[in-house]
Amino acid sequence: MYRAVVVGIDNSGKTSLVNSLENVPGIDTIRLTQNPDSALQTLAEFGERHNLRSLTGFAYLLQLFPYFSKVSTRKSGILVSDRDPMIDAVCYSQAYLPKKIARGIRTPLKSFLGRFFSNADLVFYLGVSPEVSHQRNNKQAQLHDGVEHLTRLKESFDEEVRSLEKNGVPVVRIDTDRKSLEEIAGEVKHHLKNRYGFPPVQLTPNDCLPNRISTFYNGRSYTQVPADHKGNGRLPFPRV
Repeated sequence: MYRAVVVGIDNSGKTSLVNSLENVPGIDTIRLTQNPDSALQTLAEFGERHNLRSLTGFAYLLQLFPYFSKVSTRKSGILVSDRDPMIDAVCYSQAYLPKKIARGIRTPLKSFLGRFFSNADLVFYLGVSPEVSHQRNNKQAQLHDGVEHLTRLKESFDEEVRSLEKNGVPVVRIDTDRKSLEEIAGEVKHHLKNRYGFPPVQLTPNDCLPNRISTFYNGRSYTQVPADHKGNGRLPFPRV
């Protein structure tokens, strides 16, 4: 399985982009911190209302962990998420913690998260200026909103992305200030197709039987039985 993540500061278009990829064959998507009915979201909103920055940041951090179970259950195809557990956790910790504490916790936090997550195969970094991000905000204000906090957040993302590039992780930078969603989605699909191709085809040990080919398509695995000696083909059927 290939893992691609879309990262960037607030209002850069991460979730909208991932939503636009939802029905592309061969691509599975996951949106993190987007469950309004979850207990963790309620906890985060409580922290926002009462200006409890550390509690709010901790609640948002825990919302990233469903990504771990999603990755664990996927064996093939391309998974695209609208956040990255490691990058977002490190960057937003800088926004929700005092500067001195945030700097001190950065390395231990990355080490802790490294026990659960690994770097993605491809990172799409959506660039947006703090001023444009603030102008685009049409949701309830959060503790890290405001040009000053967004500027600090963008500096954290820039630093993390540069670190990934130094470690050999491929990063695609896309400026979203002046591009439409259609243009951005087209650019992302272009990179995914050129790098990985989709829908991908992959064999598993259980499929390596005579006259059986396993094909992964649109989030489901199918077994194709080739045509018989008379040329009578059979339709693919989902694997049980």
